[in-house]
Amino acid sequence: ITPYIPLIILYTTYASPFRFDTAAWSGVNFYLEVYLRAISGTVYAQLVNFTDGSIVSGSGLSTNSTSFVRLRSGALTLTDTKEYRIQFGKSTGTGEFLGAKLVVKT
Repeated sequence: ITPYIPLIILYTTYASPFRFDTAAWSGVNFYLEVYLRAISGTVYAQLVNFTDGSIVSGSGLSTNSTSFVRLRSGALTLTDTKEYRIQFGKSTGTGEFLGAKLVVKT
């Protein structure tokens, strides 16, 4: 029998908070875009609803590429009057994060 060992990802929060206001952003889609690489292991990024601490569904991105890559999530659903921030993380190994942004498309 092989014991189950859960994957523990340690995240650090970056960026200034973005407050979503439905009235100001109606008719657009938001996407999380990150530039990162894994020196070893796997690196992760996600968008967190900083108001209540929940992770935005579909925002999780990861790579084990040792070259810098740009990753983009699918369209994200944000909640009115909530503040959002970006988190980078790793489970094992090390990585580098060049940056991240919320992309807005009509």
